[in-house]
Amino acid sequence: MKVTEENQTKAVLGGSTDFTIEVRDQYGDTLDSVGTVIENGKPVTYSVKLALSDDKSNASGITLVYDDGTALLAPGANKTLTQANFKKFNDGLTFKTTSGTVGKATLKAVLQKSVDGGEAKEVQTITREISSIDPSSTTLTFGLDKPTTLYAAIDSSVIDESAADVTASSLAGEVVVTAKDSAGNSVAIPEDRITSVTSSNYDVAIAQVTNAAGGNGKVLGNKAGKSTISVVYKDAKNEYKQASFEVEVKAELPTISTITADETYEGTLSSTNAYDYMDLSVVDQYGVEYTKGEINKYDNLLQVRYTIENANGTTKATINDTTGVITLNDSTSFKLTAIAPNGKTTTTYVTKK
Repeated sequence: MKVTEENQTKAVLGGSTDFTIEVRDQYGDTLDSVGTVIENGKPVTYSVKLALSDDKSNASGITLVYDDGTALLAPGANKTLTQANFKKFNDGLTFKTTSGTVGKATLKAVLQKSVDGGEAKEVQTITREISSIDPSSTTLTFGLDKPTTLYAAIDSSVIDESAADVTASSLAGEVVVTAKDSAGNSVAIPEDRITSVTSSNYDVAIAQVTNAAGGNGKVLGNKAGKSTISVVYKDAKNEYKQASFEVEVKAELPTISTITADETYEGTLSSTNAYDYMDLSVVDQYGVEYTKGEINKYDNLLQVRYTIENANGTTKATINDTTGVITLNDSTSFKLTAIAPNGKTTTTYVTKK
């Protein structure tokens, strides 16, 4: 196993923090599932045992959920994942804390191996911790994660974002309140702190808060130029603070900086979209990430194209090279490649399980 994303080790006001531990083979490849393994003529099975403990007799209010929000563990609970069910674990985990409750929790993840149906023995152990802290007795420093440059999306002749909801547009930059403790460590805080976000020049950039009662800020580029964005937010003691920053809007069309995907997909073939099997992610030079249906929605900007190769079966799978829509026919394995206009590519090997 390997930790590929670290969690924040402290949280306030019911903040959540994401992290990722992946099950990997000896070559470093992620294993979403493991098929039949034979060693010295005997069957071998693998599993991951998870246990969540805390220092409050299971009353810390800290829980563990999957990346999609599905509940996984409460304090004092444990669960064993069989080798056919590693994907949701690999996709990511989240520590969730409860506002008003203070405590510390520890997750213990143990990779286990069983030979010929025998006792499962420990191969590797990884632990992760999270503390829910009292904001009234903790000194925190606040800041903003914010965009510095944006595309002039509303004024664009390539796409029509003129009627876009600023809070929902994929091309809008997000403004998020961040917190650090006295040692400079990042502290998880809920995304409900910002109460107002405004632009000094709405001809250049439009700003809006995602929730009037408290949320994040969103800024969408209108026309090329510069604008000052002012933000009002609540700190961990619910005192109002103000901050501002400058954003530059450019007419330069978005281009793909990175295009990434999972190396393999092993599971049911229930989707007809290449981006689902690939878990495809595209990021432009403005830092905007496009996933799933957003990639097709903004095809005039991104122009990602697809190929399918090495399909098995009598009637082999085919693909629409523009939309990435797959006609599976009777194929149960194939190679998908997504191609950016600048020649960058990423590939996923798909196998039905």
